Amino acid sequence: MITPPPNNHASPPIVSVRGLWKSYDSGRIRVLQGVDLHVHAGETVALCGASGSGKSTLLNILGGLDSPDEGDVHLDGHPIRTPEQRTALLRDTVGFVFQLHNLIPDLTLRENCLVPALAAGRHPREVKTRVEELLEATGIAHRIDRPVQELSGGERQRAALCRALVNRPRLVLADEPTGSLDEENGSRVFKMLIDLVARESATLILATHDRSLAEACGRLVLVRDGRIVHDD
Repeated sequence: MITPPPNNHASPPIVSVRGLWKSYDSGRIRVLQGVDLHVHAGETVALCGASGSGKSTLLNILGGLDSPDEGDVHLDGHPIRTPEQRTALLRDTVGFVFQLHNLIPDLTLRENCLVPALAAGRHPREVKTRVEELLEATGIAHRIDRPVQELSGGERQRAALCRALVNRPRLVLADEPTGSLDEENGSRVFKMLIDLVARESATLILATHDRSLAEACGRLVLVRDGRIVHDD
């Protein structure tokens, strides 16, 4: 049983979303319908819902990977509206863990973990110790110079955790991070994610259809048909 860290509602919102709408196919497919969400620094929040409920779209907008049709997204009180603001958000503040690890196949484990640091303009020497520390914490330091094609599925997803955290993001977004793994590896990766986020004093927003994972987080938000229908 994983005990989630306590949520601190006395802290200011790190993420504030108001009146978020998103549709595709010229408005014929409505994905988000007037979503409001406020997440405080240090919270662990699970967006739980069935496939197609809108949780992944919401996560992508929160992380600057997509933009809403209507509504406002604020990070630490600052609006995120322009492509430049979204790029800065991804570079400096957010770490993203995808369902499929999205590692670069031609690079080694070390090189994959360095990608966000290089994108942020940091020299590899500056983050050498940081990468080694994260790989040690996730139990894959012995694979550091191996091509990622040689890693197992569970190892690749642990590598994705390291890559997401290398720049010490204040906000970690995880979209079905255990969805491609078997139960044993999924449980291991999820526990590592929770432990690492707590150790880093970061905020976590997790999208999942797995109610047991959602209930292991400090706050459960149910998403259905593009709306938040319950917020515990």
